[in-house]
Amino acid sequence: MDITAQEILNSLFNPEDKVCLRVFDDKKRGVFAGQKLDVECGKFASIEETLRQHNAQYDAKDTGGEVIRWYRVRKSWADAKSQKGAYKILDNAKK
Repeated sequence: MDITAQEILNSLFNPEDKVCLRVFDDKKRGVFAGQKLDVECGKFASIEETLRQHNAQYDAKDTGGEVIRWYRVRKSWADAKSQKGAYKILDNAKK
């Protein structure tokens, strides 16, 4: 099964809804403090490559050398209860 991030977002939000994303470093002593981004759900694909390139700079790896990332989605960063999910494994988010 090959489900895109856009398809996951589409299942949680309407196309015109604002989706708040946070790009951050998973390392406890990482140098990247994080950045908050928002985009209309229907336009997520327009920033996906930029996010992918950014993430490659800060990849944390587990002991087996596998990349560790968190995939988080919220309706609003001001409201922590609006978080739809936080996933270490993208495939878990697709279920």
